[in-house]
Amino acid sequence: MNKLKINIYHTIIFSLVLFKYLINYGVSNLVLYPILLFVSVILLLSLIRKKNNSKKILIFFIIIVIYVFVYKDVNLLISFIFALSYPNNDENKFLKVFMISSIILYIGTIILSLLGIIMSNTMIRTTSNGIVYRYSLGFTHPNEVFLYFLPISLSMLCFSDNKKLVLIINFVVSLILYYYCQSRTGFFSFLFVYLLYILNEKMLLKLLKILPIILTILSFILAFCFGNNLDNNICSLLSGRPYFWNIIITNSSPFTIFGINKLDDVYLDSFYLSIIYRLGLFGFLIYTYIFYKGVNRIKSKSIIIACLIFAIYGFTEGNTIIGSINFTLAILINRIIFEKDDKNAN
Repeated sequence: MNKLKINIYHTIIFSLVLFKYLINYGVSNLVLYPILLFVSVILLLSLIRKKNNSKKILIFFIIIVIYVFVYKDVNLLISFIFALSYPNNDENKFLKVFMISSIILYIGTIILSLLGIIMSNTMIRTTSNGIVYRYSLGFTHPNEVFLYFLPISLSMLCFSDNKKLVLIINFVVSLILYYYCQSRTGFFSFLFVYLLYILNEKMLLKLLKILPIILTILSFILAFCFGNNLDNNICSLLSGRPYFWNIIITNSSPFTIFGINKLDDVYLDSFYLSIIYRLGLFGFLIYTYIFYKGVNRIKSKSIIIACLIFAIYGFTEGNTIIGSINFTLAILINRIIFEKDDKNAN
């Protein structure tokens, strides 16, 4: 019986990681949503058999159903299902299965690209030294090469006992990936990992609590001060992001309940501004609650660092909201649901 339960949870985790890759391959929603429904039903039946009738699960479920219907977005639902996929709080087992699933599909994507089965996009970047070619290796954009590698690297760090070896492996792989995709944000995010390990846990936790606020304010400052045109060093450094941030900010009100001012024709490449403008006050409150309530329950230095790296990466990458990439959201939700509220929680 225990073996069956483990297989069920492993199937759920693999299926949700597969979900994001199928989106990358351009698979139709007519295929994707039945997969998500199937995974949800399996998990629900499993929890019913365990007689786990937590009020917190029900409250979260109601909020997420509203979220899905309002935004037509399943990312928070995926984080929620991940969070329920290890109800016995075996976090390391979840991270291992998540990492193995991600490695299989990541390498598989690159192989399919090299074989010409799936399309790989090539982009160019003009620099002072000439033209730089950027390869997507089977992903939809060169930046996604690092975006999809990030959860593999960080999940491995979170459960591994030999952190130094993992850090060395990640650095070597990062150099190889950077050579092909030229993703500066991705590469520098990995360098931050090494810097953060120098700090102690208390300092990291304090940094984690203020970093989203700092990066949100910084996003507004850069948009207002350097986003009026593309002809400045800051815009060039950030690949024109402040310019597009400025378009959103000057043409949309952030104080809407459900983020109705979407401006879908402009891509908002920022986790923080996406939360405010695209999701409105409702979405902003949900993610703010999950983050700060969950962060107060983190005890692992590696998971704190993983949260910090996703926070840093989110400054120039809105896709860190994806539930099957940012696995830390699932961990935060799991802590909120399954850990008891007490004054000693940290």
